[in-house]
Amino acid sequence: MRGAAAIRKRESITGLRGRGAFLTLLVLLLVLSAVMIIAWPRGGKLIAVRSEISRLLFGTFATGQVLMMAVLATIHAAGSMTSEKENGCFDFILTAPISPSGIVMGKLFASLMYIQLLLVATLPLASLCLVLGGISTWDILTFYGGLFILTTLCGLVGLTCSTFFHRTQAALAVSLLLVLPPVLTLLAVVRDASQLGRAMLFPPVQLVCIVAGGLLLLKIVNRVKKPFPRVARPIDMENPDRQKGLVLRRDAFPDKLLIPKKRTRLLPDRVNPVYEKEIGSEVFGQGTLLVRYMLVLGFSLLVIFIFFLVAGFAEIYICYVLGFITLIAPTFASNAFTQEKERRTLDLLLATPLKPREIVWGKVLATFRFTGTVVALLCVYLVMGLMHPGTITFANLFAFVCIIPTHMFTVIVIGLFFSMVFKRSLDAMLATYTALALLFLGPVALLLILVGVTDTPVDQISWLGTVTPFLATLGTRAVELGRPPPRWLISPLSWVSCVCIYLALSFSLLGAMVVWFRKLLRQ
Repeated sequence: MRGAAAIRKRESITGLRGRGAFLTLLVLLLVLSAVMIIAWPRGGKLIAVRSEISRLLFGTFATGQVLMMAVLATIHAAGSMTSEKENGCFDFILTAPISPSGIVMGKLFASLMYIQLLLVATLPLASLCLVLGGISTWDILTFYGGLFILTTLCGLVGLTCSTFFHRTQAALAVSLLLVLPPVLTLLAVVRDASQLGRAMLFPPVQLVCIVAGGLLLLKIVNRVKKPFPRVARPIDMENPDRQKGLVLRRDAFPDKLLIPKKRTRLLPDRVNPVYEKEIGSEVFGQGTLLVRYMLVLGFSLLVIFIFFLVAGFAEIYICYVLGFITLIAPTFASNAFTQEKERRTLDLLLATPLKPREIVWGKVLATFRFTGTVVALLCVYLVMGLMHPGTITFANLFAFVCIIPTHMFTVIVIGLFFSMVFKRSLDAMLATYTALALLFLGPVALLLILVGVTDTPVDQISWLGTVTPFLATLGTRAVELGRPPPRWLISPLSWVSCVCIYLALSFSLLGAMVVWFRKLLRQ
C-alpha cells in the first residue's frame, strides 16, 4: 500500500494548498452558522419547551449538513480521475509501480480525508445544541457516524463517474444525478435528519452499504485495469452496435431531435455559424455517453414522479423537472466560453466578422435547444394530467408552460455568464451550481426554517414565493381541486412575479456579456 500512501499524500497536499479548500470550509461554516442563528430560539419559549426546541434545532442543522456534505463529497471525488486525464497525467500514473487498487484507494482516501476534516470543523456548531438540552453526546456521535458512512458512499459514486468519463463536468453532473435523489429519499424516509446515524448504523443498512461500496470499488479497479483512450470519441466515431443500454441514432425518432443531421453542404446565408458549430460539434464532441446517462437517469426518476402527477400533485412533478434542469443545464452552459479559452480559440472567434450579439445568442440558443429537447420529452406526460379530470387544470398548465422555459433560460444564461468570468470550466461550473443553489434553494430553506422552526407568519415572508421558481410552482396548487391550501402556500399568482424577475435578470446578464465582448474587440 505504499503506492496508495504516496498518491494520498500528493493529492492531500495539493488539495489543501489551493484556495478552493479554504473557500469551501469558509462557505460551509458560514451557511451552517446562518442556519443556527436563524433557527436559534428567541423569547420566553426558550424555557418552556427547551428540550423540544433543541431537538428541532439539531434536526434543522443536521438536514443542512447532510445535504451539503453529500454534495461536497461527490464534487471532491468526481474530479479525482478526470483531472489526471485532462492534464494528460493519467498514463504516467498507470505506468508507475503502483497497482490499480493502490491508485483507487489513494484517490479515495485523499478525497475522503478532506471531507472528514470538514466534518470535524462543524462539530463545535453541533455541540451548541447540547446547551439547550434534549439531546445527548451519543446522539451527536451517532449522527456523525452515519454521516461518515453516507459521505463515503457519495465519494465512491463520484470516483466511479470520474473513472468512466473524460471531463470533470460530465462526471460531476452524472454523479450529482446519482447521489441527490437517494439522499433526498433517505431524508424523507427518516424525516428527522438527526436520526440519520441510527438509521445508517442499523445492521441491515450497514450490510447494504458494505456490499454497495465493495461493488463500486471492484467496478472502479476493473475499469482502471482496462485500456483507456486519451480523448473521448466524438459521435461520428462511435459504433452504436457496440454500445450497451440506451443507444442514440441520427436516423431514429426522437433521437434526431437531439442529434442534428451531419451537414454536407455550406451554411446558407443569415444562419448563425456559432449556433451551428455548438449544436453540431460541441454538444456531442465528447461522444454520447453523458447524454445517454442523463436520459436514463432522468426517465428512471420520472417513473416515481409520474405517480404524483396522476395523484393530482402536478406541482411536485414540475419541481422535479425544474431540479433536473438545474442539474443538467450548467453542464453544457458553463463551458461555452471557458472551452474557447482553454483551447485558445477565443481570439479566433473575436477575429471573425460576427457581432458580439450573434456570438452570445448562438451559444445561448444551442444550449437552450438541446436542454429544451430533453425537458420536452420529460414534460410529455403532462398531457396525461389533462386526460384525467381533477389532476391538472388549464390555468396551472399555462403557469407551468411559463415557468419551465423561463427557469431553463435563466439557468443557461447564468452558466454562460460564469463561463465568461472564469478561465477554467470546472471553476465556472462550481460557481454556477453555487449561485443556483443560493438563488433557487436558499429561499426554500429559509421558508422551511422560518415557518417550521420559528413559527413566523406566512404573511411576513410572502415575498419568498417571487424569488424562486420552486416556491412559485408549489404556489400554483389549485384550491378549486378540493384540496385545502397547505401552510406554506405563498400565493397562487406568485409565479407571474417570479417569471418577470428572472426574465429581467437573464436579459441583464446577456447585456453584460455583450458589453464585455465589445470591450474585448476594442482591445
